Amino acid sequence: MPSVLLLGSGLCAPPLVTYLLDHGVALVIATRTKERAEKLIAGRDNATAVELDVSKEGAMDKVDELAQGVDLVVSLLPYIYHVQTAKVALKHKKHFCTASYIAPEMEELDAQAKEAGVVMINECGVDPGLDHMSAQRVIDDVHSKGGKVLEFFSICGGLPAPASNNNPLGYKLSWSPRGVLLAGRNNAVFLEHGEKKAVAGVDLYATSHYRKDRVEPVGDLEWYANRDSIKYIDIYRIPEVRTIIRGTYRYPGWCDAMRKFALFGFTSMDEVAYGGRTYAEFTAQVLGLPSTDGLREQVAAKLEVPADGDVLHRLAWVGALSTEERVPEGVSCALDAMSHLFEEKMQYAPGEKDMICMKHTFEVEYTDGRREQITSKLIDYGHQPEGNTSMSRTVALPLAIAVRAVLEGRIAKPGVQRPVTPEVYNLILDEMEKHDVKFTEEVQPQHVIIRHEVKPMEERTPLSPVDVAKVVKAGIRVSVERSPTRCFPDAEYEAAGATLVPAGSWVDAPASTIILGLKELPEGDAPIYQRHVYFAHCYKGQDGAAALLSRFHRGRGSILDIEFLVSEQGRRVAAFGFPAGVMGAALGLLQWAKQKVGGNLDGPLKPWPSYESLVAEVKAAIAAAGATPRVYVLGALGRAGKGAVQLSVDAGLDPVKWDLEETKGGGPFPELVNEADVLVNCIYLSTKIPPFVTLDMLEKDHRLAVVSDVSCDTTNPNNPLPIYSSNSTMVKPIDAVMSADGSKKVCDVMSIDHLPSLLPHSSSVSFSADFVPHFLNIADPDHCQVWSRAFKLYQDMVIDHVKL
Repeated sequence: MPSVLLLGSGLCAPPLVTYLLDHGVALVIATRTKERAEKLIAGRDNATAVELDVSKEGAMDKVDELAQGVDLVVSLLPYIYHVQTAKVALKHKKHFCTASYIAPEMEELDAQAKEAGVVMINECGVDPGLDHMSAQRVIDDVHSKGGKVLEFFSICGGLPAPASNNNPLGYKLSWSPRGVLLAGRNNAVFLEHGEKKAVAGVDLYATSHYRKDRVEPVGDLEWYANRDSIKYIDIYRIPEVRTIIRGTYRYPGWCDAMRKFALFGFTSMDEVAYGGRTYAEFTAQVLGLPSTDGLREQVAAKLEVPADGDVLHRLAWVGALSTEERVPEGVSCALDAMSHLFEEKMQYAPGEKDMICMKHTFEVEYTDGRREQITSKLIDYGHQPEGNTSMSRTVALPLAIAVRAVLEGRIAKPGVQRPVTPEVYNLILDEMEKHDVKFTEEVQPQHVIIRHEVKPMEERTPLSPVDVAKVVKAGIRVSVERSPTRCFPDAEYEAAGATLVPAGSWVDAPASTIILGLKELPEGDAPIYQRHVYFAHCYKGQDGAAALLSRFHRGRGSILDIEFLVSEQGRRVAAFGFPAGVMGAALGLLQWAKQKVGGNLDGPLKPWPSYESLVAEVKAAIAAAGATPRVYVLGALGRAGKGAVQLSVDAGLDPVKWDLEETKGGGPFPELVNEADVLVNCIYLSTKIPPFVTLDMLEKDHRLAVVSDVSCDTTNPNNPLPIYSSNSTMVKPIDAVMSADGSKKVCDVMSIDHLPSLLPHSSSVSFSADFVPHFLNIADPDHCQVWSRAFKLYQDMVIDHVKL
């Protein structure tokens, strides 16, 4: 019969003892509390209990004696004794297992253990333990599919079950109260978006550092970073990760309370003789208050919180304002005085249940640009009052399963190790499911944020509320940033099933989130981490293109540029070209009419409520001018050109329509300056050909009065109209084109780069209807090549324009 020496019989021992005895393992329990051990093994033939106080001199000699007669040593002792007991086991070539973290001194035993053929499993409880196993299983699966883990969050908390969460601090003890308070003094180090960040222990609970989460079915929680997360990059074999944070869950309110406790000295370890004082006197002394008179109000003023607020309520509930209860004699630091209160107040009442809440969140990217968010979640409740706590089961059972597997040779690799290899974690996780401890792994539905547009006077949106409802129905989560300028009210998006979030929320969104917008992002140099679907205007050599592409490259984000979402035939699947052409022709005609009466089209321009109102205004202006303008439309067969032609026709004109056949050979074209009153350009050139109109042509006698440049690619080296150098704006829609010497105006130019904004509602409805069938497939690029082509183009642009 295989045999085990169990050192310690604390709160987590019962499930381990029962499991090993039930599986035919002979057990020797060496513990300071022999009576407790004897109760655990009552009626069992293959178990004995011996008394052992490891804090006493000669205790390790006793461990040495006991270890010789068994096959494996398990340590449930305080962590400071693990290395000593491991050395004893190794001396006698006995396997060794514990649930605690691997200390550097333990790591140093690795080579010796491998040479001796001794298995030394550490970090095999719940946290550490099940957290490693469940995380590594997902990571290995992602890697096997060619994916990369971009972001990884691993958060765990031992908490009261929701039904037993009935005290103001939202916490009850499943381990040492001193350990709970000390946890708030530990510094935290983690990686976030490629940047190493460090948070001092005193700041862990600050509002700027703790974070919020909602975990179903538990509800709202908060969490703070836990110690050194960066070392797990190597442990989990994820060198590609840009964010890795391990943290601790608590119920809401814990961090604010503990922040105040820590800031004002309640967790100080400075030596002060507090023993014998009332807790009211203790609190007054800690805070430097002159007396205990009106203590609650004095404390509130010192902590800068309301006297009737949550922090004071929690401080009073725990007993820190009591004039009757006294600090135990011998207590010589504030932390120990508070530990005493915690131990008295935060015990589980009979029948109350504890809970382990653990959630991993992975932001994953695959080679085709597809990203997804994977979660792995464990919610386990205690079996009280008849059975064991969740904490004891989830700490002890993984360890017990590992012990049995080592004894049976199913885990045989020697050395100091964690359970992060498939042969270990699969074995333990699979058996844990038989004990109803099971992680639920899910690929979360694609999340999309429709952002608020920061460009002045931009009221359009890429998706209307009607089409957002279709997206939501398809299983995509949609958040819409609140916007006072968008042409659809926020309430219509909420009614369509979207969640409203503050403007700018996209900045902190996870890497798998798709950010949907139209025009440029706020200026800056910060790396960008998500996939952005918008008109980026950075693929044609525009000013600032390389800098923008660099932001995405550095953050491992990507651009899926709406302008380049094309079908297999190379045609754009959705565009604002038609309303752009409409507005280009309208503004050109309105300026021409203003010229005729000695005026100018002044800004700021405001959107027209409808196409019909725009046409009516243009017709009235032409009538007031008393003449009929001659309009030339370049690119008349394209989307924008068709819009310009339509507006001209509806305004009662017969435009001259030029397209590829008329322009393919390049200019100059004298007829454009000598026969046209208004020239509407809807052509974008990607190759160099002679320009259509030059400044030299305009310095001679000519008819052309207004150039309406819908393409307005002023920084494009292939611009067919190199007669001006900067775009006009909604505030100043018309610029004068001056002669080379600057002595006279030769014509006017309109070159606003977001013309459809002047018809926001109708242009958004039209665009959205064309766009939504393709957007519904964005999470599955293999079945919608529109998106895979866009991602490939982004990759090519980065190679061409960014110094890698």
